[in-house]
Amino acid sequence: MQAYEILLWFGGGVVLLVLLLGALSTARFYRHEQFVCPKCSYPFQPRLRKYLFSQNAAGGKILTCPNCGAKEYMEPQRRDGSK
Repeated sequence: MQAYEILLWFGGGVVLLVLLLGALSTARFYRHEQFVCPKCSYPFQPRLRKYLFSQNAAGGKILTCPNCGAKEYMEPQRRDGSK
């Protein structure tokens, strides 16, 4: 095996590791966090697709509340109510 082949395998392994860690982090967050609408105080968890592809802001996301329809900046909160 030549040096470039070793580097190619190593680079591919690093990319796969980063993707796996990102997927695990997202799954953990998605299981334990929710968003609360600032207008109507409705707690909800967006669908995974909406969560992944919504606009990001400094510490939260810009999401549409399924209860009142308000499109607002929302910060994630733990499901037990603590931040």
